[in-house]
Amino acid sequence: MRYLTISRSSVRFVKDGHPWIRVDRFTKGLDQLKTGEAVCLVDEKNKPIASALADPDQEICARVYHKAANKDFAIHSALDRAKEKRQALLDDEDTNCFRLVHGESDFIPGLRIELLGPVVLILLRAPCIKVYLNDIIQWCAKHFPELEIIIKEHMDDLRKHPLRSYGPNEQSLDPKREYIGKELGTEVIITPCADLATGVYVDQRATRAFLRQHCIDKSIANAFAYTGLFSSSLLQAGAKHAVDIDIAAPSLETAQRNAALNHVADKHTIAVQDSIQYFKEMRDTFDIIILDPPTAAHGKGKNQWILRKHYPQLLEVAANCLNDQGFLVACCNTLGNKKQFALKQHLTQHFNQFELLTNPPIGADIPITKGFPESSPYQLLIARAHK
Repeated sequence: MRYLTISRSSVRFVKDGHPWIRVDRFTKGLDQLKTGEAVCLVDEKNKPIASALADPDQEICARVYHKAANKDFAIHSALDRAKEKRQALLDDEDTNCFRLVHGESDFIPGLRIELLGPVVLILLRAPCIKVYLNDIIQWCAKHFPELEIIIKEHMDDLRKHPLRSYGPNEQSLDPKREYIGKELGTEVIITPCADLATGVYVDQRATRAFLRQHCIDKSIANAFAYTGLFSSSLLQAGAKHAVDIDIAAPSLETAQRNAALNHVADKHTIAVQDSIQYFKEMRDTFDIIILDPPTAAHGKGKNQWILRKHYPQLLEVAANCLNDQGFLVACCNTLGNKKQFALKQHLTQHFNQFELLTNPPIGADIPITKGFPESSPYQLLIARAHK
């Protein structure tokens, strides 16, 4: 195994649990390495630190897969361990949409694998893991022979390099093809061949499970609803009515189809509207309000969404539409970067009518690594109103 010398600050990050090595002026040995090569990270005194996959042409030039030095990268064994951790989900007849591999937190850098109903979706996040794609495909075909394998590459800003989707033999895929998955007994339309979004965000399963316990005979407002899985799930669990709010009409059309698929269409409505404007104009109140806006820009012109600017407005107008003892579910998809918007700090400073509740533990399929905020998919607050 060859060596890659890293700086003192990088050593400190690795010891604190962060698995990414970024190129700096102290990085030495990259010119001798190949993409995907297993290397031993060493400090400036050549002391072994950890084992990593090299990505010499990338800003993140190495990704740790083992906290000990000089360990081989055994991809099949690592995949086996990830699968074993999800055995309870694999045995769950009510859920077949979940994450099988969560990248560095499963010690398989740059890789996500999700089971989405009849599909195995392999998402490549770094060139270093693409070197092992054939091994990954073989492993998936062996363990899930009845499922269709789909590969996506998302290694850069989508504005620079559009998402690429293909089959195991590099065949092109129909982006409009649909499948049916299931979460907590609720069926959902899956579109894994189109863009990065697939119709279901599996990392919010625990939040939906929590709300299902508190939604009987409750009214729901689901802002930035996307395909409406929150609404369909809660209606199926006993909520009396749900409205999905989003500026994207095609997404809400899918939300309507999801409601019909689960036989709750009679209790479901949509509003093709900006969420802030919706709550400003709304005279009714709700028992549960869900806010899950995107981090990046949403829409154009006056409809453009800017997180730091618009989330405070959204919280204010939504809070006015919440019943006493109602639940506010606020999510912020900042991947651990609270500089974009510190959700808890803002809510506690500006809204004294809310009691913060303990968040449900995130699903076991989304392991979070201490010292690696990027392994956490979002900030989440669940609060009860006292008016």
